[in-house]
Amino acid sequence: MEKDFWIEAWDKGMTGFHQSAPNKVLTTIGPKIFNKTKNVFVPLCGKSLDMLWLLENGHNVIGVEIAEKAVEDFFIENSLSFEIEKNEKFSIYRSKNIALYLGSFFDLTKEDLGKFDVYDRASIVALPKEMRQKYAQHLCNLSSGDTKILMQTYEQTQVPDVGPPFSILEDEIMNLFENHYSIEILNRGDSVVPKRHQNAGATKTQFVVYHLAQK
Repeated sequence: MEKDFWIEAWDKGMTGFHQSAPNKVLTTIGPKIFNKTKNVFVPLCGKSLDMLWLLENGHNVIGVEIAEKAVEDFFIENSLSFEIEKNEKFSIYRSKNIALYLGSFFDLTKEDLGKFDVYDRASIVALPKEMRQKYAQHLCNLSSGDTKILMQTYEQTQVPDVGPPFSILEDEIMNLFENHYSIEILNRGDSVVPKRHQNAGATKTQFVVYHLAQK
């Protein structure tokens, strides 16, 4: 998905993926995965309230997002004051214990992020197949040696190429990450079928929750 797609989606309010409360996967499983984690990286973060939950539970949050409206809305809607620092590739919105990078995920470096674990609820599923390999490789390159990832994906086979969110089967996750991470499925179950999938004829979707631990 190109930059303009997401900027337009945020500008026009086409953000059905945004949840009005912290995700239950994070609030129930996150404390076990991130119990010793200081910094949590949230790729393609939007204005997710999951970031607020992470802050309130003692973590530092680093996010990256391409849409300026999403970044500014996060701070304004949660009454967080912020300062903006700019460099060649990013405008960095900073508040206490949080930094959101306005720009491309693929421009981030290890120096930007330092040591972190990853929370991916709606990141990899936002990308079409031709971009997921690039995403996974860059995430692996950014990782710090003992990085953990809590990831939620969706699976359905009726209209597999419709999205976002895109369906990602277990075999693809294994192929993308198994060279760098040990992979464990923590949970799987029926999920609400996204509207875009319903319109294309899908009647069933499952969510899958993965724990990835760097080898």
